[in-house]
Amino acid sequence: MKDRKNTLNPCIRAVVCDSCDMLLEGIDVKPGYTAVCPRCGTKLYAPKKDSCTRTLAFTITALLLFYPAMVMPIMTLYVFGMEENASIVDSIFRLFEKGYIFVSATVLFTVFIFPLLRLLLLFCVSVSLKCRKRVFKTHLLMRCCHYLGEWCMAEIYMLGVFVTVIKVYHMAYIKYDAGFFCFAGLIISTVFASTSMDERFYWDSIEKLQTGNR
Repeated sequence: MKDRKNTLNPCIRAVVCDSCDMLLEGIDVKPGYTAVCPRCGTKLYAPKKDSCTRTLAFTITALLLFYPAMVMPIMTLYVFGMEENASIVDSIFRLFEKGYIFVSATVLFTVFIFPLLRLLLLFCVSVSLKCRKRVFKTHLLMRCCHYLGEWCMAEIYMLGVFVTVIKVYHMAYIKYDAGFFCFAGLIISTVFASTSMDERFYWDSIEKLQTGNR
């Protein structure tokens, strides 16, 4: 610890410094404190305050925004007197109809299915930890939530929307619809839910729940 109080707890697993590979006894650090390597000074662990409560709040917000973000039109284009708009779900079907099956499937899984599954899993795990009650295979749900995070790419889709806007803004009038703001809110809520989640705290809490229910 650096200018911080170091409390050792033998019940917590050992920690390895990523910089110098020094093996340390598991450190139980309170929120607001930071554990650092005594050899090289590298930051080892900084627990987040109210991680479960904040993660649950942002996850619920994202789940509430998910449906309107997917089915409501993102924007309306007015080009030469013609009006065109589409939602994310509409774009998936249109890509499929035009023969872009792989692209359609990629958007379906990375923007719709995987993000929704991850939010639901994160919600179940957070509620379980908040209520201090183990649900079915809590550790498996947490593991799936962790790996699904690598396949959620809603923000990439939003980046594609911005690229499209930049390319067509000089030849068309663009109106941003409610779906655009819901989708932006969904991305922001999801990012905050991910950054608020303290994975070490979650895993330690899950381990305590499993030990206590044996």
